[in-house]
Amino acid sequence: MGNPGSLQYSARVQRPADVALPQADVLPRITVLLVTDAPLLRDGLGQMLANVRSIDVVGTAAELGDALVAVATLSPAVVLLDMSTARCVEIARALRALAPAIGIVAFALDLSDDDQLVCVEAGITGFVSRNGGVRELVDAARCVARGDAVCTPQAVAAAFRRLVELSANRVTTAADGAQPLSARELEIVELIDSGLTNKEIAKRLSIGVATVKNHVHHILEKLNVSTRGEAAARLRETSARLPSLAPARIGRPEYTSAPDSRA
Repeated sequence: MGNPGSLQYSARVQRPADVALPQADVLPRITVLLVTDAPLLRDGLGQMLANVRSIDVVGTAAELGDALVAVATLSPAVVLLDMSTARCVEIARALRALAPAIGIVAFALDLSDDDQLVCVEAGITGFVSRNGGVRELVDAARCVARGDAVCTPQAVAAAFRRLVELSANRVTTAADGAQPLSARELEIVELIDSGLTNKEIAKRLSIGVATVKNHVHHILEKLNVSTRGEAAARLRETSARLPSLAPARIGRPEYTSAPDSRA
C-alpha cells in the first residue's frame, strides 16, 4: 500500500470462497472505511476484511484530514475506527458532523464506562473490545449499517445515568443561562479550580487524558467561556448563587450512597 499516513483506496481483490463468512452471498454488501494510524493494522486488517464477501473496504485513512476526505469522496456506510489512533474521539465527532447517517464502530477498546460514554457522545454507535476478532467487527459493522447500536451493558447504563443527571440539573442551570453540566463535568471543573492539569485530573479520576480533554471541551462550550480558568470562575460564581450546583467532594464514588472512608 502507499506511504503511511496517506489516504488509500483499495483495489478490488479476489475473495476466496473458503474464507468468506457463512451465507455471506445473501447478505447486503457494506462499504467500509478503515481508520487507524498503524500501517500494519491497515494492511493486515484491511486484507482480512476484503476476504469477507459482504464487505467492501473502499479505503483506509490514518488521521483526521484523510478520514474526512475519504468519507466525503467515497461515502462509506460504516467507518471502523481504531481507538488507539491519535485524536480518535475528535475523529469520530468530526465524521459524525460531516455525515450524520454514517455508522461508526470503535474497535480495540479497553475503556472505562466513562470513556465509553464519551465515545457515545462523539457519535460512535458500535463497540468491539480488544478481545474481539474480525467476525465481531463484521457483525458490528452490519448492525450499525442497519441503524442499530452495538454497546456494552455498562455503556448503556452510563448513558441512562447521564440522561438522569442532565434532567436533574437542567432547572438549576437554566437560571444562569448556561447549559447543564454532568456530575463528572462538575467534578472536573472543581479539579481545574484546584489547579490540576488534564493529566493530573485523569490520574485522580482514573480515566484517560483524552476523556478529560473531551469533558473540558464540552464544559467550555456549555458555559460559553474560552479558558479553563473562566470555567472555574463561572462555576464558583454560579455555585454561590445556586448552592445545589456545588460539586461533590472529589473521591466520592458516583451514583452510590455508601459513605466514603477517604472523605
